Amino acid sequence: MDSIKPEGTPEELPGQQSMFKPPEVDPKVAASRTRGSVHLKGTRSLESLRIRIDLASKELYRLREENHQLHREMDALRQRGNSTSEGASVTFSEKPADLQAKLESYIRVVNRYIEQEEAIVDDESAEDA
Repeated sequence: MDSIKPEGTPEELPGQQSMFKPPEVDPKVAASRTRGSVHLKGTRSLESLRIRIDLASKELYRLREENHQLHREMDALRQRGNSTSEGASVTFSEKPADLQAKLESYIRVVNRYIEQEEAIVDDESAEDA
């Protein structure tokens, strides 16, 4: 018996899907697909969490090292503070040779600016005369 279809309705061939109906999917296949995407999202979340934990632990280690260094500096300052010297004491974190080199460099720069300024003033006075 032939079924009668309304006029204008396309005829479906065997194995062909209608584009107006949702595709028929085996429930087992559908369940495995959703599990797969959830599993993938979970894996990404875990990887992201692992990276954040790793970064946090590295930062914690760095802060502990900095804290130990600050404690050592404080202990050194306390020991120097117990000495019986008159007046205020000034301490620097640099080695004396490094500090001296840095200060000499600053002095050379300032001297250069002074020399340039003096040369400009001399040139202006020579032009005025």
